[in-house]
Amino acid sequence: MCPFISLSAGGVTLIITTYNLMMLLAFCSVVGYGWARRERMLLSGDNFWGLITAVAAGGMAGAKLFYIVNSWAELGPGLSDKLSSVMRLSRGWGFYGGLAGASAAAAYFLSRNKIPVRRTADLFAPAAALGGAIMRLGCFSAGCCYGRITGVPWAVSFPRIFSRIPEQLQGIPLHPTQLYESLGNLALFGALHFLTRKYDKVRRPPGSLFLGYVCGYSALRFFVEFFRAQGAGYAGGLTGGQKISVIAVLAAAALFAGNYRGLKNGGPE
Repeated sequence: MCPFISLSAGGVTLIITTYNLMMLLAFCSVVGYGWARRERMLLSGDNFWGLITAVAAGGMAGAKLFYIVNSWAELGPGLSDKLSSVMRLSRGWGFYGGLAGASAAAAYFLSRNKIPVRRTADLFAPAAALGGAIMRLGCFSAGCCYGRITGVPWAVSFPRIFSRIPEQLQGIPLHPTQLYESLGNLALFGALHFLTRKYDKVRRPPGSLFLGYVCGYSALRFFVEFFRAQGAGYAGGLTGGQKISVIAVLAAAALFAGNYRGLKNGGPE
């Protein structure tokens, strides 16, 4: 666990947070995976970079907006404090907001350029899971999204240098919820990557793999929420993350049913 990386050269020291480094690595992994499949997604080089720009901009805007809406009261006493907290790159990102923003921006870009939206979403779905797996390693390095106190053999404890861990939990064994999500996303990536290898040889409703990603991640998040410290106060109920996960699964299931009916009625595959 290393929250900062220090690089020194010529008397100059550069300190990089591991969280930001993992975010950059996740982005590069998504871009690299998509670039290798751009022809299957019917994308030219220019359209590919346009799509990446749209996804990045929409994802960041959605993630920040989601964070602001859900955490406004906790961002600080004054407006300047709140704005300062929002502008930090090392915090303030809501995954579901980022997913919604990136999806909306991508759909708009693809539709405007007359590129099949659902096919592109299907073939890009594994990249989203791969990026999520790497991003959660960044959360682990920063100590955010931490788990509840536990005595399981694989528990982890965070030292004082992890500022995102409350003082009362520093040095105490916790569930490594960040790693749970990372491993779950990695498994989801493997499954989706396998399914997309024969994408054009299997008759299925268009958009089904992307909707499968949404359902798969939402189920994973629903499960992990039971072990996250932030969800510890919902006795007998659901956490905010679990409620959104349920909504996401129901919405994805409804869209899948509509796509399936369209396929049976002779609609586009």
